[in-house]
Amino acid sequence: DHYRTEGLGHCRSTGGLKVRYRSYVFGKKYTIDIKKDEELNEKCNQPYWPAEKYYHNDTFDWKCEEDVHPCFMKYTMQSRVYLQDPDRKFKTCGDLVEVFPDAFPLVDEKNIDNSIKKDPDGYWYKLQWNGMVGKYTTYQVTFTIKYNTMDAATTGHGSVSDGEWSLRYWVPEGEEWEADIVAEFQDFYYTLILEYDTYDDHLTCSDKFFNDESLSYIGVEMDDQL
Repeated sequence: DHYRTEGLGHCRSTGGLKVRYRSYVFGKKYTIDIKKDEELNEKCNQPYWPAEKYYHNDTFDWKCEEDVHPCFMKYTMQSRVYLQDPDRKFKTCGDLVEVFPDAFPLVDEKNIDNSIKKDPDGYWYKLQWNGMVGKYTTYQVTFTIKYNTMDAATTGHGSVSDGEWSLRYWVPEGEEWEADIVAEFQDFYYTLILEYDTYDDHLTCSDKFFNDESLSYIGVEMDDQL
């Protein structure tokens, strides 16, 4: 589910902020996360850390990633808290501030009890592989598939309403990026686009990539990778 927090009647959050609650059928996990796409000159400098009580016992994770699409890229910042209580409810701005105290600077005593609107986001199934290449580069390949019902999501029988394929990779903290691995991942990504994508602009951008037409909006920012 997505929580709507923008506007005077809610928590007065800035545009582009996403707050999501997720219940995992397999593994019995319950999480709430906060996420925002960043401008290139910001690069994940938002105050989205959770409250200190969530810092311990692996109850939260945080990431900043360069999010590459066929014809553009952006930075995405996300902070996620793993909830111990499966019955935990989020109904007001105060409930969110309790978890992410610095993410809603315009919430005060006058609007802390404002309600937040919950928008159902459907039922998603994730199929994921993890591995390691090179000396220490970890990768993660994920198919995220949206269904209209819980039964369809858990059984795989039913029409697919949306979906996404993604490739993530990272190196241990303090290590340098492996330039040859980054280059191979980029080649692999744009090869898949040429093979399976159907959008003309995506195909055009892939052609430009393989023709070495270096454009700022195509591919990863290598200066940040190396």
